[in-house]
Amino acid sequence: IGSYRFSKNNNLKITEKDLFINLECLKIDNVRIPHNQNINIPIANYKDGVVLQLSNTGCLFGYKNKKPNLSELLVKDVCEKSNIKYQVGIIKDSCDSRCITEFNLTPNILTLTIPNRYKHNYGTNGEIVPEEIYKKDIQDLESILRHLVVTSGFVAKDFHPKKSLSYKIKKNDFVTDGKLMKSKELLNDRLDLYYSRVVKNGYFYTETLQDELNAIYNKIVLRGKYAVQRSSLST
Repeated sequence: IGSYRFSKNNNLKITEKDLFINLECLKIDNVRIPHNQNINIPIANYKDGVVLQLSNTGCLFGYKNKKPNLSELLVKDVCEKSNIKYQVGIIKDSCDSRCITEFNLTPNILTLTIPNRYKHNYGTNGEIVPEEIYKKDIQDLESILRHLVVTSGFVAKDFHPKKSLSYKIKKNDFVTDGKLMKSKELLNDRLDLYYSRVVKNGYFYTETLQDELNAIYNKIVLRGKYAVQRSSLST
């Protein structure tokens, strides 16, 4: 909800010249590559380092802008020059980068992800287990960020588009599902409107009878509107 509102209002006045790098700790679930795709896509895993994540479920970051992903190119350059182990990942899940993509603020979008096999303590068979991440990945992520902060003289033309995997995928985007993205946009919009009450009031839970009546009314109206919008997507 926060990242949707942040992106919708563009509080930082992000333009397509800006580089957006999100930080995450996610499960690694690779997007299935269609057999007809003549492109070399790496398979990310839990053991080979921090993942330079270029996608969410049904969403290639920056797909609305066909320019190269300079965030991807810059972080790759930093890792290679600093001998930091990394992976490039076309993976599923969901993170804040989707909202930046949705409002087409910049093509330069990347999520730096620490692989977390048991995200939210959810085990392979549904049992509750400790989350599992490697300390080395935390250290490498910190090193990447330190190098990014002190990087100077960044010039976009120094980075060749052919080195950007997301740029190659944009030419024949098999990752993005437009219908799914529209569905998520409708859901985010409903939640944003519903929780605007919280923002306006300055407190989360309802405290008065009027608060409760307004919350019930908003929930009914917005859910009804959402149901109508969803049904129109399937026709």
